[in-house]
Amino acid sequence: CYVTYSNWASINQPTSDASWLTIKEVTGNVDRCNYQISATENTGSQRSAKLTFSCVGKNGKTISKTHTITQPEAGAASISFNPNPVNVAWDAEDATVQVTYSNHSSILTPTEALAWVDAIEEVTHSGNTYTYRISGITKNPSNTSRTGKLKFGCNNLLGSPVYSEVSLVQAKAPAGTLTVTPTSKTISADGGNITFTVAFSNSEYYWVEKDTNATWLTIPTTSDSTSGGSTSKSYTVTVAANTNSASRSTHLIFKCHGHDSQDQNVKVTITQSGKAVVADSITVSPTSWTSISENGGTKSISITSNTNWTISNKPNWITTSTTSGNGN
Repeated sequence: CYVTYSNWASINQPTSDASWLTIKEVTGNVDRCNYQISATENTGSQRSAKLTFSCVGKNGKTISKTHTITQPEAGAASISFNPNPVNVAWDAEDATVQVTYSNHSSILTPTEALAWVDAIEEVTHSGNTYTYRISGITKNPSNTSRTGKLKFGCNNLLGSPVYSEVSLVQAKAPAGTLTVTPTSKTISADGGNITFTVAFSNSEYYWVEKDTNATWLTIPTTSDSTSGGSTSKSYTVTVAANTNSASRSTHLIFKCHGHDSQDQNVKVTITQSGKAVVADSITVSPTSWTSISENGGTKSISITSNTNWTISNKPNWITTSTTSGNGN
């Protein structure tokens, strides 16, 4: 600032009534003096100080003028985040966030109270911007996203703590998928093996259940797993021979446990034909003779059959080499 003096004999050094405000002359000429006024940083509430300018007149009297300087209160501390919120994948293990502190005197240690986060640690900082790593994030086992709060703080210029929170949002776990080919199969009465192709993804594991009454069906024990990608497996079951004429049917349930903790099911039907039934049959050749003399004689009979047979209603004047048999 500059001050103009007139009719003066001498000019006194200006004074300040506050230690945070100082003044000194920079330049001057006969009646005008330029002064530099300096104030220290205000770390508290609004404050004022008075500057006193004086000179001694040619009449020997001292005259003075005062000038009031007001300095506004310290700026409020603030905390900002980038990004905000902090979004992470369902299987993320860590994340980073940049935190910028303004009008602060010191930084406080970040805190969190999340069971699925291990720690928050400073990685680096440049000026008032700090980079933190959020570490030890566990996989989200749910089919819904989850959100937690991370708390950051600093002391303002008055030494009082100021806090702000940023949300950590973890995406929901993906649902498992399961396909089985084929979903139905018919096998002959002789039995044998049936092979299925099982494709599953985003699953912790898959397994197979069968009807406990289907003792004629043998399945292997399985608990195959996949870490998130797609997996294709061959799955073979064994069917025993069906000795009955009636067909029989059962089903298998293929299941996978998705990363979202939900189960996916595919039902597969297995049908086995009954054993074929052949009707009993018998053929006799020839069926008659007309050329036997009164003296008797011997004749041959051909019997063709697929079952047991007997000769009955035989008169007493005829004898046979056998009276029963099986087959031909």
